[in-house]
Amino acid sequence: MENNEFINDLSQRMHRPAAECQSLVDALSEVIRENCGNTASVALPGLGKFTGVKKPETVVQDEKTGKNVLLPPEIQLNFSAATSLRRRISRR
Repeated sequence: MENNEFINDLSQRMHRPAAECQSLVDALSEVIRENCGNTASVALPGLGKFTGVKKPETVVQDEKTGKNVLLPPEIQLNFSAATSLRRRISRR
C-alpha cells in the first residue's frame, strides 16, 4: 500500500479530511524518529514497538581501491509487532 492509498483509507475510516490524516501520520512519524534516534523506544498498543538500536562503527574494505574505510556508527530502527496484531493477521 502506497502512502496516498494509506492516507485515503485512513481518511475514510476516521471520517476526516485527508490533509488532517496526513498531518497526524507526519506527527507520528516525527515522534518515532526523534525517540528512536535517541535509542529510545515507542510502544503503540495493538500495533507494536519501535526501537532504535545503535550499531557501532565498522571497518570495511573498499572493493575498488582495497583500502580500509571506517563507516560511522548508525542507528537502526527495529519493529516488533504486538501479539494482538500478529493474532489478527494470522486469523485471515
